[in-house]
Amino acid sequence: MFHFFDPDSATAFTELSYFDSIKEEFEAIVPQAVYGSHKAHIHVAGDSIAIDFVLALHEPVIRYEFSLPYINAFGNGRHPTTYMCLALLAETLHTGIKKDINEISLLDVGTGTGILAIAAAVMGVKHIDAFDASIQAFECARKNVQGKFPIQVTCADIQNFNPGRKYEIITANLMTALIIANTSILSSLLMPEGYCIVSGIIDERKNEVIEAFLHHGCILKDEQTSQGWFAGVFQKT
Repeated sequence: MFHFFDPDSATAFTELSYFDSIKEEFEAIVPQAVYGSHKAHIHVAGDSIAIDFVLALHEPVIRYEFSLPYINAFGNGRHPTTYMCLALLAETLHTGIKKDINEISLLDVGTGTGILAIAAAVMGVKHIDAFDASIQAFECARKNVQGKFPIQVTCADIQNFNPGRKYEIITANLMTALIIANTSILSSLLMPEGYCIVSGIIDERKNEVIEAFLHHGCILKDEQTSQGWFAGVFQKT
């Protein structure tokens, strides 16, 4: 079962304060018009997001599109940590997971606007849970998801989240300290050979994150860097 988060608790205040404190910094980032990884290109225009994916040279480009009408939480697609996550998610779903996409389950930790969970749904994932400790983010994601995508959104804290299941993929675009402090929980929620895609990590602390995941049985399989940020894909061994 889910353990819902009490908005009156101290942790809720901390999470909301964190969002408020970094909101101006995130909005000040000047985005690239198009972010391109090896196989995926991310396009952002207004509230519209497009992911172009090409598996190999001479293969047709697959385009996934969706919109985010509500963006009063982190995750509008314009920050490096978000568009790297989107690219790594597309690559992992297309080249990493061997199961049929209809059978894949995904968890989005600290969902914000719901952008990563929604992107996964648009790419075909049918079993998605997403949560955020911030009431503001929870309401924003719920509005973006409502009635359109197979995503269960809850307001919960990572320390108390207990879904009673494990996932093939976890996405977690969080601040570095939160990721390092919770690698044990993230690893425990992964199925064997499952993937955890993390971002929000400053380059200077990349090795700390790699070591933390390695300590909990997850090895680095893929990575990207942009504008001083690191994002990685870790696989549970």
